[in-house]
Amino acid sequence: MVDYLWSFDCGDTREDLTGLYNGTAVNGAVTISPDYSGQGKTLYLDRKQNQYIILPRSLNLTLNTSFTVTSWLLIAGYMTKTILSDCNSFNPICITFLITETTMNIDISNWDNATIIQTAFVSLQNYGCQACWMHVAFSFNHQTGSTIFYFNGMQIGEKYLNMTVATLSQPNKAKATYIGLNAVTNAQPFYGLIDQLSVLYAVKNASVILYEATTVCHYTFDREDINDGWGPNNIRARSQHVYRLWSNNKSSLIFNDSDSYFQSTGFTLMDSNDYEYSISFWLRLVIQKPEKANSAIAVLQLTSLIAGLSTDSYTCIMSMHVYEDNQTLGYFFPGFFKIIDANNSFIGNNTWVHIGVAFESPDTYLFYENGKLIYKDTNQRYGSIISGDPRFSVTIGGAYLDDSTPNKPVNFEQMKCFARLPIFNYTKMYGEIDDFTFYSRKLNESEFSTLAQSNDTKNLIEQL
Repeated sequence: MVDYLWSFDCGDTREDLTGLYNGTAVNGAVTISPDYSGQGKTLYLDRKQNQYIILPRSLNLTLNTSFTVTSWLLIAGYMTKTILSDCNSFNPICITFLITETTMNIDISNWDNATIIQTAFVSLQNYGCQACWMHVAFSFNHQTGSTIFYFNGMQIGEKYLNMTVATLSQPNKAKATYIGLNAVTNAQPFYGLIDQLSVLYAVKNASVILYEATTVCHYTFDREDINDGWGPNNIRARSQHVYRLWSNNKSSLIFNDSDSYFQSTGFTLMDSNDYEYSISFWLRLVIQKPEKANSAIAVLQLTSLIAGLSTDSYTCIMSMHVYEDNQTLGYFFPGFFKIIDANNSFIGNNTWVHIGVAFESPDTYLFYENGKLIYKDTNQRYGSIISGDPRFSVTIGGAYLDDSTPNKPVNFEQMKCFARLPIFNYTKMYGEIDDFTFYSRKLNESEFSTLAQSNDTKNLIEQL
């Protein structure tokens, strides 16, 4: 839902995916990996080198139009930084989108003398952070002048701008639109990372902005390629011996082999959101009578990359299982060997059930079944499990339950919770999942209830 998008994923710092606004990198601006999603590249700008991107023509954001500008940012340093700056030849004003350590700003400036005619800003005092990913959005309604600022998908302020000015040609001025530098003053360079910079010539709905900012990955299994990501980050999954099942005009993912799994990996959570997250998915298990005591079906595991070690070293954050004897949910947090038994849950055999998990910073986990809160646990240790912007991996299915298995796959480290922490007699998961979504925020009970009441959550995700 954009008119122009600079994803920086094509290995070219200048490329707009429409092909209409391919710019020019100045002073050695480059792309680096990974970006926020962990799948592609991001633009790196060094203010000490005065690096920026110059676009071939004006975006005409000041020509009596509504717009929404969005971007992922990771900022460094404590100086004012320009995200985007746009001038044109048909009126005497320019618009510049800026961020500081404490504010988000829009400046309307006179092109001739750089005088700031209007400014609108909101405080980031309780939101922003250094050297961490954050999502920003600026929307302007030309009819009303309403200018709304969003941080990590949440509206944090509304101001009013008047950009109705007399048309005045600037024949001796070259059109100037920059990414990462103020086009009026040639100052305030950006320092850090810019990713997924987009422009839409309309006011984007608040629910869409929230969806784009906080839906990390979403898989519907409606396409022939089951690993295709449906969410805004298009995170491609990996899987083994899982199959797409089509029934009653709806598809799901079936696990019917001893080493079936589905995995999404490489993404990060937001320090600027206190690492809060939620998981939502539909589950239908085939539950058999256990052959051993203390048996549990291995359902889901969440792991994180260990900072400072090799790229294949992961630690287990949380795992989810179903007890075969009483068909209830259980959760294990190995960081401090915490087992949670949701005894008032019930997972019916061969029956669809909606599962939800939410982490509320700094110390609370909430567990949902069919949209209802079934267990809440508070422990000050939870806040220490996730820190330092690690990369995550979430895996459904217990493909590898024995650490002595020879010829381990290359991604074994990312799904080793059940194999290396055998606190139960884990058994393989047989059954189906659908509409798996990972959010970088805490969903509330009303949102989980809405998801659980729908047989087709794909049509609801953007409304939450």
